Amino acid sequence: MKKLLLPLLVTLFCYQVECNAQSSFSKIHSADDNRTWSPVTLSRNESVFSQDSKNNVAKIAANTISTSSITPFTYCKGAAVTVSFTISGSFNGDNVFTAQISDPSGTFTNPTTVGTLAGTSNGTINGMIPLTITNSGTYRIRVISSSPATNGTDNGTNLTINPLPTQYSITGSSSYCAEGNGVVIGVSNSEIGVKYQLKRDGANVGSELSGNFLPLSFGSQKTVGTYTVFATFTATGCTQRMSDSINLVVNPLPLQYNVTGGGSYCTGGSGNLVGLSNSQPGVAYQLLRYSIETGSPVGGTGDPISFGNQTVAGLYTVIAKNLQTGCSMEMPGNANIVINPLPTPYDVIGGGSYCDGENGVSILLYSSDTNIVYQLKVDGTNTGTPKNGTGLAIEFGLQKQPGTYTVEAVNSKTNCKSAMTGSKTIIRNPIPSKPVITKTGNELSSSANIGNQWYLNQQVIAKKTWNWDFGDTQTSTVQNPSHTFTNAGSYTVTLIVSDGATNDTITKGAFITVQEQSEVKANFSAISTSGKAPYPVKFTDLSIGSPTAWEWDFGDGSAYATVNNPEHIYMSAGKYSVTLTVTKDSKQYKTTKNDYITIDSTATAVEENTESDHMTDNKISLVPNPNDGISSVFYYSPFSQKVTLTMSSILGKQIFRKELEILNGENSIPLDVTGLDVAEGIYYITIQHSSGTVSGIMEVVK
Repeated sequence: MKKLLLPLLVTLFCYQVECNAQSSFSKIHSADDNRTWSPVTLSRNESVFSQDSKNNVAKIAANTISTSSITPFTYCKGAAVTVSFTISGSFNGDNVFTAQISDPSGTFTNPTTVGTLAGTSNGTINGMIPLTITNSGTYRIRVISSSPATNGTDNGTNLTINPLPTQYSITGSSSYCAEGNGVVIGVSNSEIGVKYQLKRDGANVGSELSGNFLPLSFGSQKTVGTYTVFATFTATGCTQRMSDSINLVVNPLPLQYNVTGGGSYCTGGSGNLVGLSNSQPGVAYQLLRYSIETGSPVGGTGDPISFGNQTVAGLYTVIAKNLQTGCSMEMPGNANIVINPLPTPYDVIGGGSYCDGENGVSILLYSSDTNIVYQLKVDGTNTGTPKNGTGLAIEFGLQKQPGTYTVEAVNSKTNCKSAMTGSKTIIRNPIPSKPVITKTGNELSSSANIGNQWYLNQQVIAKKTWNWDFGDTQTSTVQNPSHTFTNAGSYTVTLIVSDGATNDTITKGAFITVQEQSEVKANFSAISTSGKAPYPVKFTDLSIGSPTAWEWDFGDGSAYATVNNPEHIYMSAGKYSVTLTVTKDSKQYKTTKNDYITIDSTATAVEENTESDHMTDNKISLVPNPNDGISSVFYYSPFSQKVTLTMSSILGKQIFRKELEILNGENSIPLDVTGLDVAEGIYYITIQHSSGTVSGIMEVVK
């Protein structure tokens, strides 16, 4: 038997004129087959003739791919698309079916792959509309194969591909501070005809916003989560997620600690400390004064911190800021720095010298303020009781202790203290020792120191005897006798001086008048008992019983007057009780008149005179002041008038009194008291005019 091997890619078994296509294989036929076989290789759709005498024809059927209809007919770029297809014929095992989308015009000159499927039979390709293709309404889709290469039919219907919304970036921060307002989330731009939806962790947040070619804001968001934004064309429903996303977190605030320190201090002091009760590492603390930063930030340490002494008055607060997150918070509380002023300085006046046995000299303060206490000091040590300020001059009274006098002022509310301006010295001069008079022959000599002058009445000294007749049958032969008249009456006194050779007689008729002894009783009156401060009051002693000493208490804390008819100036408003104590034969007699003097507050300035820019008669001034006893008193009078100018000591003793005629306008009145043996000290100068009294203080310095 003869065997025939037919190696064919596709072996054709041809019986008469018809061939069937099989897969490639080798087949052995028996030798008794009388037909002649020739090996041939065929391609699809080819007809071949065998080369033997029988001349048979071989035919093979072609492979086909049919793309099914695709619905829907409209798609968005990037959308999923399902392409089904059927085949006929035979495909190799490595074959891959590919779905292609046409050019915008519907041709497949430059198609774009939609999806692929490996296989040899009918199937469905799940693909995606490419993002890069052009918008068009005439697209087609077909399926092709790779082995063998076969182009299938298209879907048979035009497809419309719509664009996606333009991608814009999401705007907003990824974190915010606790107790804050959250983070405003939006998109950097928008399109008309597009709706924008904010989502948190995939779920819608709020309502959609319509595009307007401008950035959009979804408002403040406080809930933590991942935020995205999706844009959708209203007409086509095509949706695209905007680029980026925001993972929102909440940062904690700095821990709260209390502001410490503050308080008040006196002008010129070193200020007060401001600090914080504790601090937190990684946090910077900034001190503010009235919300304005002062100084540099101080880093937290885990312990209390200090911003140092603050010398500027104001309300201080502290802001804490986390250096990593930027979260800041005002610390609770505040520190208030108050600077208290020192007492206003006024001149210390007075001082000078006095003789042993006298009452001393005065120390005064030129002016004072309420709520201020003034303490007189001698050589740095307190002397006397403190004086409360009144708004006027302060008298510390007569001082006898020699030394340097100063005044310290203390604010009774703030305790701020300061020294008043200047100092005054008091000198106590001893009384010269009693001189010893020595007679040598016809000359007299004295043991007195140089500078003490002694005057000798030679006519008297030359006499040898003195004979006194007091007119009451009593006589005396001493030069300077003391005599007591025991009966009431009028007595003539005679003195006869004799040197043994001649007599010199002098007689004074009714020289002594003795009244019946009467009860001593203190009494007084004043010319005027009310007025406006400063107001001088002239007191008159009306006591009976012939007292020999007087002590006046004017009720305003000033030094006592010891003259019988004093004048006193009241410097501040109030009601004052006046007490007079008189003395006779070492016995004291007292009377008090309660609320006797009424002083109103200082008179206000009179309205301006239409003919002068000066104020009307409400003040005087002295130039120079202090002075050596020579000065000028300047006084403005609104009209010509008669006034009385007086000068008094601070104890009320009148130095001089003078009546003057002054003119309308400014008057300069010369004042010269050098001939009155006026000692150094403080004196009141007073002008009494037709409508009242004005006064000033003059200091005499020698």
